[in-house]
Amino acid sequence: MTVQPDRHGWNSWEQYQHIHDSHMRGFNGFVIENDLVPVLMAAAVLWDGRIHCADGFTLAVTKNQEVEVRHGRPWVRTVRYSYQALHHSGGIGKSLFRYDNYHAHAGHPDRHHKHRCDADGNEIDPPDFVGASHWPTLSDALEELRQMWVEWQRDRL
Repeated sequence: MTVQPDRHGWNSWEQYQHIHDSHMRGFNGFVIENDLVPVLMAAAVLWDGRIHCADGFTLAVTKNQEVEVRHGRPWVRTVRYSYQALHHSGGIGKSLFRYDNYHAHAGHPDRHHKHRCDADGNEIDPPDFVGASHWPTLSDALEELRQMWVEWQRDRL
């Protein structure tokens, strides 16, 4: 039996940045501008900003990582996140979905969940349970947004 690595486990800061940059390059043609900036501090890395994509699609990101120094090098892992997908068209903005773990919901065994939205951008209650074993990475959320964009383009034809 093969054990899968923990995608959310500890990683050196250098390796984490390399992985992040590599994933972002995979979104060339969809990502137009990336103003997401990580701020590395002694005990945390704070990520805040937006990834602006084609045709008004955007991913707003807030992510907090804890830092542990090993052999003089920072290692990081994500502890809090919010990935909110939005679409702006014709002067109107609407929410598409949001993954986060900022608050618990009744009946969910942990904080990882997804807020879904209807066609008008209104949240649908209750949010979907995602769970600690299936919460998305930033690139997972961006890929989901890209798939929505692909469907949006197809529907416009």
